Amino acid sequence: MARLKLTRGGYTLRARLLVALFVTGVAPQALVFAFSLLERPVFGRMLRATDAATSAAHDAAAGANAHDDLARVASEHRVRIRLYSADDQLLQDVDHDEEPADPLRPLERFLVATAMLAEVREAEHWRGPPELRQEFLVGKSRGVFIDCDMDAFVFCQGTRTVDVPTIGGNEARHERRFIVHVQKSSLRAVGPVYALRQRLLRLLVITVPLSFMFAYFLSRRLHKPLSALRDATLEKATSSHAVADLPEGPDEVGEVGHSVNLLLRALDERRKATSAFMADAVHEVKNPVAAIKAAAESLASGAQPPEKQQRIARIVQESAVKLDRLVTGLLDLSRAEAGMPGEERSAVDLRTLATAVSESVQRDVRFANVKIVVVPADGEEAPLVSGVSARLESVLRELVINGASFCEEKGGEVNVALTATKGLVTVDVIDTGPGIDPQALPHVFDRFFTTRVQQKGTGLGLAMVKAVVEAHGGHVKATSKNDAGAHFSFSLPRAPESRREPRVNAV
Repeated sequence: MARLKLTRGGYTLRARLLVALFVTGVAPQALVFAFSLLERPVFGRMLRATDAATSAAHDAAAGANAHDDLARVASEHRVRIRLYSADDQLLQDVDHDEEPADPLRPLERFLVATAMLAEVREAEHWRGPPELRQEFLVGKSRGVFIDCDMDAFVFCQGTRTVDVPTIGGNEARHERRFIVHVQKSSLRAVGPVYALRQRLLRLLVITVPLSFMFAYFLSRRLHKPLSALRDATLEKATSSHAVADLPEGPDEVGEVGHSVNLLLRALDERRKATSAFMADAVHEVKNPVAAIKAAAESLASGAQPPEKQQRIARIVQESAVKLDRLVTGLLDLSRAEAGMPGEERSAVDLRTLATAVSESVQRDVRFANVKIVVVPADGEEAPLVSGVSARLESVLRELVINGASFCEEKGGEVNVALTATKGLVTVDVIDTGPGIDPQALPHVFDRFFTTRVQQKGTGLGLAMVKAVVEAHGGHVKATSKNDAGAHFSFSLPRAPESRREPRVNAV
């Protein structure tokens, strides 16, 4: 047999580990870099806003309505404007230094420690009075000075002197000097972001090589045992008799090996069951075929008396009927064991079905001495299951006839009891016959197993019961005590609430 080859598609585990660890190492730097791109325009915008506000405040301070004009400028540019006299006395203070709503602020505050407005005001307090700051003194001496700095946040200040002409008593022109101080703060974490980016760049030099080394180490630890397990599994796939001896262990690879071993054991059991089934089927088919062959040879040997011809015809007919019944039973059993594909399911009322089957068997002349009693489930609600009505009818009929056949000689009773619980419907078929031999009890559901050879039983009836019940998601069992009768019980899941519609099934 040709060796199977494993077709690889996409990225290997090793490549994925390398990519994952590389992305993990680079992701923080990429995130901070993206934030720095968002924060970069903040400095320029604040510088321009401070410059524009300082110029506007200069013009406003020189006007007749200085206070109103300064308030308008402060509100428009979102700045804080202080107006001082030439001897540094504070004349006006208009504060609109705040930032508009920003959708990125919650995310930024989660990732990077940004400042609150109260923190900005506290930091400004520690800078000291504006008239004592270097920016104020330089602007006062030079006429204008605008600068921004980044510490925990961006902080811009602008200072400009304003000379307002006045007219004295002798109509002489004088100039009165004022000093305008404009302040604009930002809660944006520009400074921390840039500082963090620099630290991460240095750290990246160490983390990226370590990530690659760690990924390579992990890939080797995982790739080598996985490759060995893959090769061993492919070898098992090409073997005519695969033994479940793959290495197992406590780690994930060992668990995969354990799972494959379980699969191999299940396949081996299925192979043995299939072989036994084929052997039994061939054995059962050979008898009627041999009878038909012998009859054909007898007829071919020459003219036969009328009595012998009638006997040969009867043998051929009986063998043909047995062969047809056997082949039909094998096909039905095969479909049931495959899960009954393509057979439509509906809500089935087991109480109505059990009553109809019991009444039908009770009318059979073979069981005239047998009393069949149906004990319905408690409550008025019909115990519905989802299934194939004809299949469930065959299950009930097989169990009732099986119990009645063991009671027909001496007479007896077959009780069919239904029990409905929250999730299951259980049917118990109990007879008062001689019971099942303890040695035969484990094999009653095996194919072709029968204790009624003289009655020409095929041994497929109870095997069919087991296959149909399991195809409906249920389970079946048999128990017996010496001289106390046999007890067959099967349980099926109840139908969903949405499908619980009473339905009468005719038998």
